[in-house]
Amino acid sequence: MQYRCHVDVNFRSLYFVSVSSTGEPEAVLVKQLQFMYTQILLVLTAKVHDVLRNNFSKDLRDLLGSETSRLLKASCKQDITSPCIAYSAVRGMVMDRELRADIMRYVQHCVATSGAASGLLLHEDSIVAYCMNEEAGLVLNVSDLLLLTHFVSNSTSLRTNEHNWVPVCLPTFNSKAYLQAYIANFKNDGNGIVQRPVELSLVLIATSADPALFTELHRNSERFHKYVAQKEVVQKLAFSIEDKQKYCESFSL
Repeated sequence: MQYRCHVDVNFRSLYFVSVSSTGEPEAVLVKQLQFMYTQILLVLTAKVHDVLRNNFSKDLRDLLGSETSRLLKASCKQDITSPCIAYSAVRGMVMDRELRADIMRYVQHCVATSGAASGLLLHEDSIVAYCMNEEAGLVLNVSDLLLLTHFVSNSTSLRTNEHNWVPVCLPTFNSKAYLQAYIANFKNDGNGIVQRPVELSLVLIATSADPALFTELHRNSERFHKYVAQKEVVQKLAFSIEDKQKYCESFSL
């Protein structure tokens, strides 16, 4: 798949000419290009347009860095556009209803008591739970959720650290400003009761960069970690992950 980008001299328009070797329709290619564009905004916000107005030959890779450049490549590494991008849909994780309800209650409590505006729990690129703090009024569009899950699940630097505090721009919510994302990564094997450790990422979105808020988010994420580290919870999550893998394998056949 090849793309050619054209920008008019007055920056009134930006358009792409795409050539697909896999026969994908134009609408799908547009979806993929839009997703790659929002990945740039995730890091630089819409102020990137000001940079280009001042210097239309500016190489944005200097501003994005190697990690973001790798994320952009990850969104189009397959021969066919990812179904999540093509359909603007977030991948969910199938699990026992009672287990999901318990997890949701803990995530909701974590969000409410920490002062976060919203929170989501991820396994790789699949959402286990998502909730918002009604008092904060931050309702994330599915396109922002998809962008956030791709960012967390494919970022090497985020996944190698247990705790992260990073600015993110969620373009559908506000393309001109940053929110703060507290990202905690958990890995549990229930003291050896499962062969493959259960890996989860808790993402708490905050509207303030106040260090005191970071402390509250961290404290609540530790409480959540104690819950998901329980043997019975680890075992149930491991079963759900195994079912998910079997489903993905059967779907790809």
